[in-house]
Amino acid sequence: MNNALFLRLALGCCAVAVAVALACAPASARIVEVHWTPGAEGDAPATREQARAAAFRDAVLAEAADLLPGALSAPRQELLRQHLLPRAADYVQSYAEAAAPEAALAAPQGATALRLDVTVNRPALRRTLQRMGVYYTVRAPRDYDLALEGEAGASLDEIARLQELSGLRVRRGVQPLVALSRDAQDGSWTGRLDQDGQSWTARGAALADVWFELLGHYFSRPGAEAGVVDQVALTVRGWSAADGVKAFDAELGSWDGLVEGRVLTRVLLLPEGVAGVWTVRTLDPEALGRRLAQTLPPRGLAWEGPGARPAP
Repeated sequence: MNNALFLRLALGCCAVAVAVALACAPASARIVEVHWTPGAEGDAPATREQARAAAFRDAVLAEAADLLPGALSAPRQELLRQHLLPRAADYVQSYAEAAAPEAALAAPQGATALRLDVTVNRPALRRTLQRMGVYYTVRAPRDYDLALEGEAGASLDEIARLQELSGLRVRRGVQPLVALSRDAQDGSWTGRLDQDGQSWTARGAALADVWFELLGHYFSRPGAEAGVVDQVALTVRGWSAADGVKAFDAELGSWDGLVEGRVLTRVLLLPEGVAGVWTVRTLDPEALGRRLAQTLPPRGLAWEGPGARPAP
């Protein structure tokens, strides 16, 4: 085997190893501290178990804010908080007690500090935010049409809250069309969503369950990202070894809010060094370009893609 062929095979294996490593990458860990006081009243934790549950909620809410590609308005933040709070433990993969730093503030008198290192399942949480519609409507709402049948009209306030949380606004005659009805006898809900000749139905005791099941079909269908997620080509060159490509690929994957997904398609051996070629899915190509401009030049790296200036 000649040296050139061996090098190409080695670089190809490196790219495969990167993909495997990323697929097996651990979820995100976050340190959260909660104070609890025996006999506390109201929403304050009164037991160690309640403090642990509060730590889970704080960790998941913080991760959700980090995952979103933008900041929600204050009302939507509160609606999302109310929705995630009772479900937070579903996204916790593991936890362990964390040592307090030397400069940690003392707990209030009579209170005990519980400091946990909480591992959150970020991919599952991201999918939930996407299926709810929140992820794709941070920057601008989406139009939809709404039809209410039976007793559904008596729940306009709840429908309005769900609509605001998902980032939808009513516009007559557009798609998707969401039709909701409530049974007058047992109070159960039935819903239907129509989009481009397809229909999905859902039924349940709670309106929110029906609503998010329907939107989950809509926002996970092929083409749901159209007009929201852009696909761009990115080439970065200047590394002295293929390990630099591997490390930067992992770094790209950590740019939540900028990089929705990426595929390392090629690793090239060029006269000026090793280069990586990616296909990147992003919600904000301009912001991605600014991040690349801040990150790459100080490392002596050049790139072609978002934010790159044409060669003189």
